[in-house]
Amino acid sequence: MSALPDVRADVGWVAPPTELDWTGIEQAIGLRYPAEFRELCSLFPPGVFQSFLKILHPSAEADPATYAAEVGGYALLRDDAEEKGFPYPLHPALGGVAG
Repeated sequence: MSALPDVRADVGWVAPPTELDWTGIEQAIGLRYPAEFRELCSLFPPGVFQSFLKILHPSAEADPATYAAEVGGYALLRDDAEEKGFPYPLHPALGGVAG
């Protein structure tokens, strides 16, 4: 069980969970998201936390293909991740995070 319901209660978020087309989203982007990310996106809407943390939330876009195009734009990180000292491998490397 995750801590996200507790976080939701602590911040006073009471809106109902969002239903998302995870099959369509994951097919469009070409990877399966972890259960925790899917839960986060279901429990919280798109937005920015403390003006510095933005979750690339699938419901912020009109359809899965548009979302995939936006997320794909962040692939530019791959070009200089090592140079900038990014400490994790990037998808599609084994164990890679989406970048």
